[in-house]
Amino acid sequence: MTMRVEVEHRLGTFKLAAMFETSGGLTALYGDSGSGKTTLVNTIAGLIAPQKGIIVIDDVVLFDSDKNINIPSHKRRIGYVFQDARLFPHFSVKQNLLYGKWFAARSNKTETEKIIDLLGLGKLLHRMPHNLSGGERQRVGMGRALLSSPRLLLMDEPLASLDDARKLEIMPYIEQLRDEMGIPIIYVSHSVSEVMALATKIVLMSHGKTTTSGTPSQIFPPPTGSSIFQRNAGRVLLELKIESFNRLTDTTLLSGPSGKLRIKGYIGKKGETVEMSYLAAKLKDSEP
Repeated sequence: MTMRVEVEHRLGTFKLAAMFETSGGLTALYGDSGSGKTTLVNTIAGLIAPQKGIIVIDDVVLFDSDKNINIPSHKRRIGYVFQDARLFPHFSVKQNLLYGKWFAARSNKTETEKIIDLLGLGKLLHRMPHNLSGGERQRVGMGRALLSSPRLLLMDEPLASLDDARKLEIMPYIEQLRDEMGIPIIYVSHSVSEVMALATKIVLMSHGKTTTSGTPSQIFPPPTGSSIFQRNAGRVLLELKIESFNRLTDTTLLSGPSGKLRIKGYIGKKGETVEMSYLAAKLKDSEP
């Protein structure tokens, strides 16, 4: 699959002017909150009709302002996984999944069973949404979107509302979708650790504009230098919570899954989450 997006849209004082191309895998739209990521994916989904531009998947034109083409969202064959899953509360897991099949171009029992198995939903089929964890609800939301037989999957910050443990639970499933289902994914996030772990391509967004794009190593290159540590080095990304700031020592105390860390300087307010990267290396036995 190849996809080209060139759109312009104004919402009040905010202007979206975005352009990117992708050819499969998982493309992450990365940027701060308010940079226009969700607005952009909503134009792709057909939930927003941009004032100008073109959206093409392979040879199918979904939107073209010059030719007055705007395919309705329910005919675009695009699956959408929202931040909060948005399951029907009065439907069981099985009924929520089957709802996705109503929009499928074809019904394939083998494919349905594959998706249920891939996402580990077999034991949840008869449970109700209010009896599911946040991670389980997101897996059901992904399954429902996939069972609509989409040509493209949109994921709008699917991990944002989950705690660290649930994020670790969900990420392997997203990796499997990327590698085994063969369905291109557009993934919205403002988390460096998420896009570094999941993306095959990253599109940076700032103030409504797409600024640059490339592979994860191109967008977030590892530190450079001549040190022997570089030879076997890899970038490690951590999400840490600010515990306190000590004015006397000018240090900030951070905590994460592996313990606590104190670093120099003021980082932010107590309770805020920050992302940090560091260089991890394994020295050869022959090296001092």
